[in-house]
Amino acid sequence: GVKEFPLNGRVYMPKGEGPFPLVLVVHGNHSMIDYSDAGYAYLGELLASRGTIVVSVDENFVNAHWSGDFRGKEMPVRGWLLLKHLEQWDQWNKGGTADLEGKVDMENIVLIGHSRGGEAVSIAAAFNKLSRFPDNAKEKFDFGFGIKGVVTIAPTDYRYDREMELEDINYLSLQGAWDS
Repeated sequence: GVKEFPLNGRVYMPKGEGPFPLVLVVHGNHSMIDYSDAGYAYLGELLASRGTIVVSVDENFVNAHWSGDFRGKEMPVRGWLLLKHLEQWDQWNKGGTADLEGKVDMENIVLIGHSRGGEAVSIAAAFNKLSRFPDNAKEKFDFGFGIKGVVTIAPTDYRYDREMELEDINYLSLQGAWDS
């Protein structure tokens, strides 16, 4: 169940006292046994050197493998997981750990995603403003984080069959011609 989902990621910390803006980066789909969160090390190191905390989020366990694909049913989970990561960072920032207390500017957050991760960051930004999970209203949401921007790199579109509208947020999408 959702309470058992792991919250794993590689963190790139800037030097200094903070508080620092927070960027979550999430990968796309590939075999779940091939980890890709290290693939954003170049971006994490670059942004951290410029005063931003970067987390390359591990969502490998919701990826497909040789046995098939979740046919888009995993997309709301991908977005929801990003918000659960932000929730954890908010707890640490408020004193959950001495090393991270006061380090994060929770009002300056950017979400970056590639492929299915690109669709997930848009879902997360939309879910961030909702009070309940939109598909069945059984899961209460209480997020409301300061997500200021979304960057999608060759995002999938409509794997999650719910139309998501984003308002009052900076949005950049980069779409290649040969992504798949």
